[in-house]
Amino acid sequence: MAAYNPIQFGYDVTFVGEDKKTSALNSGQKEFAGGINKDDITCAICHLILRDPVQAVDCGHRFCTKCIGQFHQTNPEKCPMDWQTIQVFPDIGKKREILNLQIRCQNHEEGCVWQNEIRELENHLKNCEYQKVPCELKCGENVLQKNMPKHLDVECRMILRCAFKDYGCTFKGTKISLDKHIAQSKYQHLSLEMKHEIGKVKNDFDEKFQNAKVQSDQKLQEMENKFDRKLKEKNQEIQNVKAQSGQKLQKIEKDFDAKLIEKDQEIKDLKEELGKIKSDLDAIKMNDKTEEHFKTLNGILANKNELTFRILTVPRCPYTFLIENFKTKFDKAKNTNDLIYSLNFFTVNGYKGNLKVCLNGNSTGKNTHISVYFKNLKGPYDDLLKWPIPWKSYSLILLINDKEVDKFSYKRTDDGGKWKDHFGRLTGVVGENLGLSKGFSHELVKDVTDIDKVAIKYNMTFY
Repeated sequence: MAAYNPIQFGYDVTFVGEDKKTSALNSGQKEFAGGINKDDITCAICHLILRDPVQAVDCGHRFCTKCIGQFHQTNPEKCPMDWQTIQVFPDIGKKREILNLQIRCQNHEEGCVWQNEIRELENHLKNCEYQKVPCELKCGENVLQKNMPKHLDVECRMILRCAFKDYGCTFKGTKISLDKHIAQSKYQHLSLEMKHEIGKVKNDFDEKFQNAKVQSDQKLQEMENKFDRKLKEKNQEIQNVKAQSGQKLQKIEKDFDAKLIEKDQEIKDLKEELGKIKSDLDAIKMNDKTEEHFKTLNGILANKNELTFRILTVPRCPYTFLIENFKTKFDKAKNTNDLIYSLNFFTVNGYKGNLKVCLNGNSTGKNTHISVYFKNLKGPYDDLLKWPIPWKSYSLILLINDKEVDKFSYKRTDDGGKWKDHFGRLTGVVGENLGLSKGFSHELVKDVTDIDKVAIKYNMTFY
């Protein structure tokens, strides 16, 4: 007779005063506080506390309603304990007795202090802060309900920061909301970038202005020193002239007057040169062309906005999709056939798309290959591009720890064939797939662990 392995339909609970869950499989005690015999409240099939108990008429064994119901689907009217032919009836008294028992919350090891009758358990679990639930953004983590806000705000890997955070943008959100934010905020992002660039230019201008001022001050000081030195020299010449013989005093006085006039002119010239230097310095300080310089700069930056936006927003081809925790995702895909998607990226001439990867394969590659497809997406430059997409070839490379282990390339030999209509301009957000159902054999990754670095490199060329 084959062994029977029932689904556990009974109550898997811990009674008040116990240190671990009550189970006929892990407890040698037949009684607990209150004097109730455990054998009397334990299901003979699932070995847990009876849920909606029924009792066999002849042999007296008790079972959960669902446990005996499932057993009777393959063994009608038989007792799983002694294989007698039996009839069962609801044991209302035993049910009431069990529902009155005091238990602890199933999440008490997580910190829940709730204690009450078994009958209140299901209502409590609906609102228990210590109950683990799947992440609301479907990142794959199970999180205590009370920790969900912190998880969504700080820990969830589905929460991403805007690529313009270094320019002052504070937005963060899911991949979908981030893509929408990028599409709707390009002018705000360009404004932030312009302010950043203008600030850099202004700092450069201030630095150059300060250097020019220092040089002008130095030149002015040199001129003043030269003037003082020449004035002292002329005064000394005057003293020398006065010391000459009195007989030549008249001639000396005439010569002195002539020289004094000459020197006065030199002094006047020096003062004029000094005034010109001061005027030049004032002109530097009060340069009316500064405002016009910034207007010209703004115009130059505005003309470069489109190019700057292309460079800073998203990745471009050739694009490498790093699949983190590959082993875990690969094993999970064997049971769930989950799909994973890369970040959005642009081809070299502006078409937007991403990679769709089925680790367990689909179509002809199911259970044997990794399927890889390029999916065309609606992009910000569609008005400027040719349609249908004039693609020439594409290539796929499987990298393990940065080493190429397999490669596939395909070159189009006609004018587009069946892809010509598929790759017309999008009316919705998502377009058609282009790729391989039999991309990379599972044999290539059978020994990969989560420590290994697995990536798929993609490139597309155009006519």
